[in-house]
Amino acid sequence: MSEQITRTIKLPLKKRFLVLVVNPAGIEFVRSLIKLGVEKQNIIIIFDRKRMVVEAIQLSDIKSIETDANQFEDIISIARTFDLNICCVFGWYAIFPKIFIDYFSGRIFNLHFGDLPLYRGAGAFSWQILNDYNKIGAFAHQLTSKVDAGAIICHASSQVNTPNPYPIDYFNLANRLSKELSQKFAKKLFAQDYLLSTEQNEYLAEYYPKLTTINNGYLD
Repeated sequence: MSEQITRTIKLPLKKRFLVLVVNPAGIEFVRSLIKLGVEKQNIIIIFDRKRMVVEAIQLSDIKSIETDANQFEDIISIARTFDLNICCVFGWYAIFPKIFIDYFSGRIFNLHFGDLPLYRGAGAFSWQILNDYNKIGAFAHQLTSKVDAGAIICHASSQVNTPNPYPIDYFNLANRLSKELSQKFAKKLFAQDYLLSTEQNEYLAEYYPKLTTINNGYLD
């Protein structure tokens, strides 16, 4: 069994945020940054135009840009234009290429729902029901080229107590946890000049794909 390793992630003195938003937790994160005192001109929101977040209309005074989820060259160009140096990802539906990850020099983070490292991948809730696993976690972790495998910054967790739960029961609880986690993560990024992160234990890691495919079947 490998030991957990703690690493330090250095943050820039002047923080300028690129926030990729599909999950509404991203909006809560931006609100938290503003409440903490981050100037609005230092936040750029990018939405996947196919999955626009309704809550975004409430942040109309924050510069927001629509794009396709896989247009990473365009997103890098935006990051360069506004000199953005921290990227936070909330529910993006595309695999991040190495060139994009490398651009932020380790200062790129993802919000994941599923108890890490046990439940990586987008199909975790359905698989948790099949495995009779009723713990739900929300994790802020460093984004790397390996899906959901980056070092953990902070997390929130709870139990699903609904008898015979459906995936929607996990989603509803995850949405409540996301507010707590988004606020906690925003405070860490705002107040500190470095982050402490904990490497995931690869001996415990499992990857669970979505069950909404012809190959894997479907759990409703």
